[in-house]
Parts: sequence; C-alpha cells; structure tokens
Amino acid sequence: MLARLSQTCRVASLARPFSSSSRSLFNLNDDLQSLVSEQVKVQERQAAAAPVSQPKPVEWDRFEYAKVLAPKHLTYKYRLKEQKRWKKRAIPTSREARPTDVFHQLNLDPRDFSTTSNLLYTFVTEMGKIQGRDATNLTARSQRLLGKTIRRAKHMGIMSNLSRPPNFGRPL
Repeated sequence: MLARLSQTCRVASLARPFSSSSRSLFNLNDDLQSLVSEQVKVQERQAAAAPVSQPKPVEWDRFEYAKVLAPKHLTYKYRLKEQKRWKKRAIPTSREARPTDVFHQLNLDPRDFSTTSNLLYTFVTEMGKIQGRDATNLTARSQRLLGKTIRRAKHMGIMSNLSRPPNFGRPL
C-alpha cells in the first residue's frame, strides 16, 4: 500500500514540469484519495476484528462484622468502591527541603533561637499561626523543632500570641 502511494507521489512530482504528460494532476489526486480511503477501510476492518474488552465488574465495599453503620452507608453511591488516586504531595520531601533549609545547611538547632523574635516572626503568619512546611520549605525535623521554639517563645512572652507585629520578619 505504501509502495503504491509513494509511486503515485513520484509520478505526480515528475508530471508537474511537463505540460504534455498523459496523466493530469486531477487523476493523481483521485488516485491519492482512493489509496487513502482503502487504507482507512483496512484500519476499520482491523479495529472491528480486534477483541472487545468486557467491562470490569463493579467492586463493592464489604460489610464487616460488628461494624456500626449509618444510613448513608447503605446508599448505592457510598457502597461503590472508588479507586483512590494518588495525590501530589503538597509538602516537599526531606530530600527536596534540605537545600532550602537554613537550619540544616548551617547545622543550627532552631531551639537555640527561642529569644530571637525577629527570626521566629518570619515563620509565623499575620494571625500568629505557625506556617506549614509547604510555606517554610524546612525539613520535617527543623519544622518540628521550630514549632516547639515558637510555642516556647510565645509562652515566655517574647512573641505575641495572636498576631505578628506589622513590620516584624519582613524586609522593609
């Protein structure tokens, strides 16, 4: 099939420069269209001959012995087992966070900075909440120790409990 198509294209390229050629471009166009339609028919026959896959049976959650049920557990939608999709991690892994973790890079312990409120305010939101790992880009260990340090500083009265001062922790 491809040999016929390439031969037709070759004849078309040779026929263009000569005005006295026996085959016109219209005939070549018809040949190309017929070859393409034949190829489409062959592909359709092959697709029809391919085995049709059977739909998978519906998987249901099983009832467990001595399990307390709510009325919603008996609905069709709830009983149908849905495949759980993997979610992209919202927080960086420790391997990804190590290059951006200041405490890890300089081999410092965040607990040593419990009296340095300017540093600690950079890891706190305007409402006084400790920012998560996705915002701070710290390793899990540094984040845990930093949270402990911030809570300690708040209990000692070095940091405000409910808010961050307007200009603390931000470059001016």
